[in-house]
Amino acid sequence: LLIAAHALDPGFQAKAAAAFVRAGGTGAGKPPAVKGFMRMMAKLETDHADAPEPKPYENADTNRVAWVLEDAEQLIKAEAEARTELGPPIRCKNNYQQSFDASLTKGYRAMLCNYVYDSQKTWGELESEVRAAAAVVKRLVQGVGVGMGLDEFTLAIFGACVDTVAAEFGAAMRESPAKLVVEIQFMTKEYYAMRKKTHAWYKVMRADHAHGMLFDYSGGL
Repeated sequence: LLIAAHALDPGFQAKAAAAFVRAGGTGAGKPPAVKGFMRMMAKLETDHADAPEPKPYENADTNRVAWVLEDAEQLIKAEAEARTELGPPIRCKNNYQQSFDASLTKGYRAMLCNYVYDSQKTWGELESEVRAAAAVVKRLVQGVGVGMGLDEFTLAIFGACVDTVAAEFGAAMRESPAKLVVEIQFMTKEYYAMRKKTHAWYKVMRADHAHGMLFDYSGGL
């Protein structure tokens, strides 16, 4: 999943940036990095613990961008531009609705919409992008292992696993369309200012247990 996410992220970010500019946004939105390996591991033990296999299928926000907008009117226009670029959303959580209990998020509000990003290519046609993405994923995964003090033999096993999976993109998946679920988070500027100050505390609050929080923060290694 991480290899696919890194391979498709540049194309998705380009489409998202084009839609953001048409909506009257300045700059290119706020694109965070592709979702991290350790955060996904943490969700395996928390949010996705009871999901059917393959559990990573539940990750609908590996590729994401946050759009900071002036007001509700611009937010509505921005969502319309996202539809034009990516098609209708397959899921939308509008926490600006009056019916939403903002106490669940400690007062934070945003609208999160998931779309299907279609590269219009097959995985076989993205061979070079997949190869580059696999190298990035291997570096990130082994980097976390180094930070945790894993020995060289274990790090090599992680690297071999990445190589094995990457080969599937050019074999079993070669003719499959290269597409992935992505997420756009729409927020007005006052909530963006709030998010910058409270997100670290939110990471503590969202952890179901200490072990889950450990995995979440380990991504920083």
